[in-house]
Amino acid sequence: MIVDMTLDIDAVAKIVSVLATVGFGVWKIISEGKARLVTFFGHRSETMVRDAPGADGAQPQPFDVYTHSVVVSNLGRKTAFNVRLGHQHMPNSVTVLPRSIQYRIEKNQEGFSELIIPSLVAKEAVTVSYLYLPPITWQRINTYVKHDEGSARVVDVLHFEPPSKNKMVAVVSLMTIGALTLVYCLVRAAYALYVYAF
Repeated sequence: MIVDMTLDIDAVAKIVSVLATVGFGVWKIISEGKARLVTFFGHRSETMVRDAPGADGAQPQPFDVYTHSVVVSNLGRKTAFNVRLGHQHMPNSVTVLPRSIQYRIEKNQEGFSELIIPSLVAKEAVTVSYLYLPPITWQRINTYVKHDEGSARVVDVLHFEPPSKNKMVAVVSLMTIGALTLVYCLVRAAYALYVYAF
């Protein structure tokens, strides 16, 4: 038995259109998603403050000042509402950047505080910086970050050297070849199934 393996353009077009429609549907479901918050420490530092001598020549005692920042970013495609940063201790010196961000601080009866940002639009990030004196340390301040749809994912930020331009070109080229090979194999498999079924 001889199977006619000539290319039927109409059949291939139907198969490709079905695959494209399914792929577009999956992409739309994934991309529309919801608000997706991530949070990480921007920095943690300790500074010894040494004031200049007074008018009488007396040297003031140096003292330590601690500071850290928490970055909250909405990586999703929808606005995150009621973003809440929990605190077991709220320092007096808190700065929210950008300064145009509206926020309020609420304290409960047990003394714990929440910094509440009413909305964080898609692809927006906010940095909350804290300044405080010992014996308070950064581990005793922040507790959680959440919003109306759930908790933020805590990520560790690693500093790395970006790859060279040649490496990026090689990676993009290999990814393109791989994607084209996968599409070719899928079309061939779909066509073989079509020939076998009909």
